[in-house]
Amino acid sequence: LQYRHFTSNHNNNLIEANVNFSSGKLKTNNIDFFTSSYILANINLAYLRKLPDLKSKYFSSYLGVNYKTQIQYLDWNNQTSFSFIATHGLSIQTNLFCNIKTKHSLETALSIPVFQVLVRPPYTGIDNFITDNQDNTIKLIFTGKPTSLNKYVAINLETNYKYAISNQFDLKLGYTLNYERVFETQEFIQLQNQIMAGINFKF
Repeated sequence: LQYRHFTSNHNNNLIEANVNFSSGKLKTNNIDFFTSSYILANINLAYLRKLPDLKSKYFSSYLGVNYKTQIQYLDWNNQTSFSFIATHGLSIQTNLFCNIKTKHSLETALSIPVFQVLVRPPYTGIDNFITDNQDNTIKLIFTGKPTSLNKYVAINLETNYKYAISNQFDLKLGYTLNYERVFETQEFIQLQNQIMAGINFKF
């Protein structure tokens, strides 16, 4: 779910807000009966400024800052064991827009975190803080340690193709890539690919 607003007639400022949520089960090829339930949730707020014109009526580009909350939760055997990782913080974001033809357009957004609050429990998923606050989900998710590129790196890429079916509606086909890596004793790497389809409404 995404909201986008250009703040002037010349589209000099761009404000974006979007929420992405998915859940399901992960499987492994090594053991047939082993599966783990997962939840992925992303919340983004961005403010971007239009860059100087590229002297082309087909291209425009924006650069700005993004606040992101990203959460991944895993559990095995109905929470017999669990693990999660959450990050909250600021990223540098750039958006590129390309008008191919009258009704066809492409857009790409790339964001790279520069300062984050990293929330990550021990490898076992159990410690005194989690035990004492197991009923306080908000406190568990938002209590973390400040970190930057030396401990945590990520890339968030989204590319969308849009086809205008009217002045108010666009058909949309998109691809999202999320990569996360934590450089600590217990290294964590996540790579998420997602294909999306939807409708844009202009008002």
